[in-house]
This record gives sequence, structure tokens and C-alpha cells, in this order.
Amino acid sequence: MTLRSFKRTIRQITSLAFTSALLGISQNASATAWFDYAQSAPPVTIVSEDSANATVVLRRSAVCPKNGYLLATGGGSFHAYPDTTVFSYSLTTDNTAPFAMDFNHAGTIRPNFNFGTLGVYDIPFSLQRIDACKAGQNITYRLAGIVSNGFVGDSAVYSSTLIIQFFDTII
Repeated sequence: MTLRSFKRTIRQITSLAFTSALLGISQNASATAWFDYAQSAPPVTIVSEDSANATVVLRRSAVCPKNGYLLATGGGSFHAYPDTTVFSYSLTTDNTAPFAMDFNHAGTIRPNFNFGTLGVYDIPFSLQRIDACKAGQNITYRLAGIVSNGFVGDSAVYSSTLIIQFFDTII
């Protein structure tokens, strides 16, 4: 066998294996999926500095139709004045008021620049979380936020969205 025919044989085997793998995936990939969403047209003013009592930007509940997984995605545009040093946001499933931040599913924006007299800034943010769920289980997601440095009421979240997707299969 020449080197050229050996390479051709390897390419054919690789191609056959790849095609077989794709066929196998397509035969097993029959996932049930749906989604629901919430979005806010008016801005939501952040009125809390306390992570144990965060401002709820959006809220949405989902009931799992069968055993599976919920994928929640939340985000928006953080709008603040230059002196606001920290904005923290979270996707929480805490159902006990006051609603605490979930720092296992959170992010923080810390602008490290000085705008001086330039006015306000807008910084987009987004995060996701996935939770296993059982048939009939209700999970309520909250996109929540806090600010620091005493600028409660001067900061807001614009164009916020909260999307929940259900999948019964992980491929």
C-alpha cells in the first residue's frame, strides 16, 4: 500500500465514522423544548444596596412539563452615574421575601474609569443558569440587582429580559 492510498483510506474511514456519529446523534436528539419570557419596557430603578433584599428587575415562573432542565437567561443595560462604583446582578430562585441575591449565579460590573462630567454610562450585562427539574415542579426566577456607594435610586436597568427555556434531553 502506498502512502497516498493509505491517506485516502484514513480519510474514508474518518468520513464514515463522522457520518455515523452524526446519524447516531440525529436519531437520539429528539428533545422536547419550549420557552417563555418577560421583558421590561420602562427602566427599573435599583432601590437597594442590600444583597439580602435585592431589587427585583424581572420575575418569571415556569412549570416543568416533565423531568428535564430549565435554562434561564437574564440581562439588560445597567444605567448609572459615574460615581456608582459597583452594580451586582443575579438570577435567583429564592422564593422567600425579601429576595436575596444568589452569588452562585451572579455577576458584577465595576467601572474602573472616571467619566468626570461626561454624564451617565450604559453597560450591557447578561448571565445564565441551568436547573434540573421534575415533572410539575414550579421554579420562579428573578433577575435582581443592587448598587453600592450610596447611589440607590440613581441607577437603573433598561431593556431587561428574562428568558426561560425547557429541555428534556442533554445531548
